Amino acid sequence: TPLLKAGDWKTSLSMRSGGSEWNRAASCHVMEISPNPYLCQAIIRRMHRFAFLFFILLPAFSIGQSKARFLEGGFSLNKPSGIFAKNLTSSKLGLDIGYLQQLKQEKPLFWGVGLYFIPLDEGGVTLSEPLDFQLVDFDYSTSTSIVGLQGKFRFYPDVYLAKAEFYLEALAGLKAIITTTTKTLISDGSADSNFEKTGFSVSYGAAAGVNYPIADKWFINARASYLPGVSTRYYVFNPAASAQTSSLDLFDFKSSPTDLIRWELGIMYHITGSQNEE
Repeated sequence: TPLLKAGDWKTSLSMRSGGSEWNRAASCHVMEISPNPYLCQAIIRRMHRFAFLFFILLPAFSIGQSKARFLEGGFSLNKPSGIFAKNLTSSKLGLDIGYLQQLKQEKPLFWGVGLYFIPLDEGGVTLSEPLDFQLVDFDYSTSTSIVGLQGKFRFYPDVYLAKAEFYLEALAGLKAIITTTTKTLISDGSADSNFEKTGFSVSYGAAAGVNYPIADKWFINARASYLPGVSTRYYVFNPAASAQTSSLDLFDFKSSPTDLIRWELGIMYHITGSQNEE
């Protein structure tokens, strides 16, 4: 039986798990605060709430309907492209989740939403500072990551290879490149975190993928996508830099488009809805 056939269309949620690079250095610290950090935090909270509505409430409200719905999740390899690749020279692992719902019963067209997380770089520094009239050691750690939210339309043409079924997607959404610094008192482990910079980039693109059945309601999901993004400002780890006042000194401030080439591999689960079987 074809994985996705006429009258048997699906919804998906994609998960992918990411890797980060750890780099350590030593020096001293003065915290740098980005302009309007409260606005950045408010926007990120709104993104989290938006994702909650789609991934939790929307599938729950859909129970009992005949339209097919799917969750999918897996790992991704993310390669910067164009000018972005000059600033981020290596590919990064990421984690994606998403939800898809059939637009109309018996039609191979779906709409959905996806959320992805890509750790980029991390740099740290240990320094001594006066506290209560004595010098104590603090660990400072600065990290940069991408959090993306995107809508998508998926179309399954009548193309099969054995049990495998192919699809095409149109994508549009928003990337946030987030840099945070955490200060930890080594003696007792107490910590304080601060947003240093959040750069937002409108993104758009296209994807092509394939589903292959492995068990009842379970499918392997493989996809390749090109996801350009408009220019924004962000921090990039510089292994040649030395920290003079903060772990943030180990990062360079850059500006460029945020184009990504993405390869994803994961699973897709059929939540509910019509599904033709032989």
